[in-house]
Amino acid sequence: MKKTINIIAIILAVILQITIATKIDIYYSMINLPLLIMISLILIKRFDLVIWWVASGILLDLVSPIKFGFYTITFIIIYLFTSFIVKKIFYQSQFYIVILFFTASSIIIDIPFLIYHFNSQILIGNFIYNTIVGCIIYWFLKFYLEQQSIIKIKT
Repeated sequence: MKKTINIIAIILAVILQITIATKIDIYYSMINLPLLIMISLILIKRFDLVIWWVASGILLDLVSPIKFGFYTITFIIIYLFTSFIVKKIFYQSQFYIVILFFTASSIIIDIPFLIYHFNSQILIGNFIYNTIVGCIIYWFLKFYLEQQSIIKIKT
């Protein structure tokens, strides 16, 4: 049941990414919903769920006009790098660490777009927009998953 809910959530996030997120742009900056959820789960240390969200890069590749493999490879690189740092260096997720990871992952995924279009305003807008939305997603998921674990302990 847990896997089914996770797969449905991934499909929903990808659908929201390709439909609504492209329409809600601020100065041509768009959020990357699956990436933000993946980073949030890494920072919450829910590695059992994160690996599914890494696979969401494949779904984004299937619907994206960019060359196939871009999102998958980028998600894998960000996952490996971020999870290594979170496991080895940052044991507790503090506010500045959360902001740092969302900013860095947004910049990493936007570097190829910067090379093609060379518009630094879009890059700056993207990482600000992704960082703000990512922090909101992080705090929501952290609260939700903590409440879920409390309910499991009491029952």
